[in-house]
Amino acid sequence: MPELWLVCEGEKGSVDVAILKPVLTTILAAEIVVEPAGGERQLSTVARFLEEQRGGRAAYVRDREYMPRTAAEVAIQERSPHFLLRRHSIENYLLHPQIILRAFTQLRKRFDEQARGGVPQWLSALPADAERVADALRECARRRTAEQACFLATHRFWDALPSTVRLIQKRLPARPTADDLSQPTLWREALCQEIESVRSSSEQASQCVQFRPQNVAPYFDAAYEEITADQYVSQMEFLVDYHGRDLLKEFRQRLFDQGARLSYERLCEALIPAALLEYEENRNVFGKDDFRDLANGVRLFAGLTELP
Repeated sequence: MPELWLVCEGEKGSVDVAILKPVLTTILAAEIVVEPAGGERQLSTVARFLEEQRGGRAAYVRDREYMPRTAAEVAIQERSPHFLLRRHSIENYLLHPQIILRAFTQLRKRFDEQARGGVPQWLSALPADAERVADALRECARRRTAEQACFLATHRFWDALPSTVRLIQKRLPARPTADDLSQPTLWREALCQEIESVRSSSEQASQCVQFRPQNVAPYFDAAYEEITADQYVSQMEFLVDYHGRDLLKEFRQRLFDQGARLSYERLCEALIPAALLEYEENRNVFGKDDFRDLANGVRLFAGLTELP
């Protein structure tokens, strides 16, 4: 059978490869070879190279980022080579409370076995039950909520522009300069300033009604209201939509502030095997079996049957 590849973002030692490779090749036995592209811009290029040089089929997957959730579903059904993760990025799959709790339990066990009772004091700062982990994640998300509302609103703004508005630089607003970046006012203003900058430098934009100052802030307000809704926060929907790497860094900083001296790299090293074990035991740990659905999308693209 010709080889079937799934090209992903990141390098060989990235979180993308560390999760996707064992999931697709071992846990799901999907007969899909994971190949890193080294970055998002190289995905399609690497996929085409593999097909041309090896004679098989190559699909590629990238982070969904701030695109609508439905975009990932459409990509799975289209049978095209381009797929999206259901969550914002691969790091989001490390942040389920049960996975974090499992990782910390394994850390304690490892130190206890290796140190023979001489467990480092910082281990006691790690939360020891799922609800404490969930509360910590909600607090980390709260600190990032205004920022994420700004980025989500920015993407929605660009997506809503008429097709006649072209040749403009679509970028995220600059990070505000303030000690407390959790305040929505700062990020709303950052969005307005970025759009005003584009409007003033582009004749097409200046003539578009959506670029008028009074029409920009509502994008932020709508996004902020959506991701601060009680149900959204209580059900931890931010684990699906927020920037996974940033949220993971925020969580790492919270642990560090409380005395748990874990580097970002070391935290990932603990979370990745825990995520793989949790997923292997419970394929619906993320609500849907995201990885099986991705594997089946890739297999159908290549003309193969779905996994049972």
